[in-house]
Amino acid sequence: SRAVPPRQALDLLLTGRLIQAPRAVEIGLINAAVPAGALDATVAETAATIAAKAPDAIGLGKALFYRQLPLDIAEAYALAGERMAENMGFADTQVLVDGFIRK
Repeated sequence: SRAVPPRQALDLLLTGRLIQAPRAVEIGLINAAVPAGALDATVAETAATIAAKAPDAIGLGKALFYRQLPLDIAEAYALAGERMAENMGFADTQVLVDGFIRK
């Protein structure tokens, strides 16, 4: 119910109405709609994209995302700043920073 605007969520809850994938994308219930034949490839591509990222950074980012949800904007920015500084201490991040500096 947090991802979907309240009126649409309430409508779905009270009516039990089924919606098609394009409408689910439109209201934010799902991220994307793909043809059935492309589903496996799309899932594999998304998984590979995430798996190619530094695990520490992914874990930190995921935890930050959920932690900041109930915070006001100033608290969320402050927390994000702390986590970004923490991320700079990860070995994988240092490799990326070093590579960027060398360019």
